[in-house]
Amino acid sequence: MKKIICSFLLLVSTGLPLGCSSKTPTRPAPEPGAGAAPTQSSSVAASTPSRSLVQVPATLSPGEKRPFVLFLHGFGSSGDDFVRLLSIAQVAKEQRFVYAVPNGALDAQGRRFWNAWSACCNFDALPVDHVADLQRILEAARVHPSVDSRRMYVVGFSNGGFMAERLACERNSIAAIVNIAGAGPSASESCHPSHPVAVLHIHGDADPLVPYQGGSVLRQPHLPKHPSAQATVAAWAERNQCKGALTAVGRYDLDPALPGAETSMQRFTDCPHAVELWTVHGGAHVVASNRQAWSAIWQFLERVKSLD
Repeated sequence: MKKIICSFLLLVSTGLPLGCSSKTPTRPAPEPGAGAAPTQSSSVAASTPSRSLVQVPATLSPGEKRPFVLFLHGFGSSGDDFVRLLSIAQVAKEQRFVYAVPNGALDAQGRRFWNAWSACCNFDALPVDHVADLQRILEAARVHPSVDSRRMYVVGFSNGGFMAERLACERNSIAAIVNIAGAGPSASESCHPSHPVAVLHIHGDADPLVPYQGGSVLRQPHLPKHPSAQATVAAWAERNQCKGALTAVGRYDLDPALPGAETSMQRFTDCPHAVELWTVHGGAHVVASNRQAWSAIWQFLERVKSLD
């Protein structure tokens, strides 16, 4: 059973087998029927035109405009993995939103990654510009006839969470981000969004791979450090000119595998654009990966102000 769980986390989350080994991960094995993993690195836009990534659920009426969600997978994973993990296609039909789930580039070991902050996860320093690549997808979505361009969101897990933060810092078409088990920029990296961005940060306080308290990803002390979950949201509260403090607003059963209402929900008060921290007490790296969690996340996005 432990081997099965470790293999699942290696493929679906970060590329490091949680609770199995602290060694740098090797290339994930290809799925049955998928063929050998590519060895040449390429950017997200190199193999898939951005417009073709925009998916419109059949539940939308012609001419109807709905929110757009860009989903970003974790290190060593893929867009297809993320689709299966969150049942994105089915959820999009139910909640009636347009979406895209691209793939990151491949590193020297065949692991997909996003070139986000220095802490994660372009470990080979490859010359890729994922900000530009993902901006092309956002621009294609913005002019799509089924998309409400004022309600464009980015949801990222782990390395994808780091990348969501960078997009919010450097691009002006995003109304909100959901960062799951990622982190914001370090003190030496700049973040100057052109407009306020609503932020939801979800993190397990027992995360061994992207520490809740801050540190280095993948338990590799030689890697650059990232800020803590609380420092990440505090920085957004300052950017959004929130005047109040981080305040408890309730508890929620975000993870059925943990006892009780294990998640404490906090929000900055007197904040023109929402900034929230949901701490999964006892949660490891893979959190908010079920339909129940997505329902709560969608409720947050529905409360977000439209981009002016």
